Amino acid sequence: MTVENLTALFDKLKVTESLELCEDFSAVRNFPFTVKSIRIFVFSWITSNHLNLMKDCVVIQLRGSTLTDQDVTSFLDKWKSGDYPNLQYLYIGSDNLSQDFKVFGLPTLHNFSGSPFEKQILGQTRVIRCAADVEQNGRVVAKIKFTTSSKVIELLVL
Repeated sequence: MTVENLTALFDKLKVTESLELCEDFSAVRNFPFTVKSIRIFVFSWITSNHLNLMKDCVVIQLRGSTLTDQDVTSFLDKWKSGDYPNLQYLYIGSDNLSQDFKVFGLPTLHNFSGSPFEKQILGQTRVIRCAADVEQNGRVVAKIKFTTSSKVIELLVL
């Protein structure tokens, strides 16, 4: 399929629930980032600009990323300030995240103990274990975890 055909397809696509991509679609300029759930497996072409377009998403899962600490921190800061009001679950895997990735002033994002937290989101149970609390205005609003071995950041909004 040519880039022109793919672009025309995505221009006409009206996905509202879920979009899963397992190929490199870097040549396509317009994406329906307004879906409730987006899952991208070959994600090296996604930039922080693409993340900024995902404001309507409830679930964002990105694997195989090239996003940096700065990209993810910027996204999470925007989420915390209310720019992503629908976001309930975030999963970003990136080889470019440093082993000591930190956000929200937390001293660490791994090696926490405690009970797993689970939540039904769009018909699927999302579970986060050994996660840190994200507080806002004196109350816990989310759980966040960084797995150093796989360089994965997870956020589950309460």
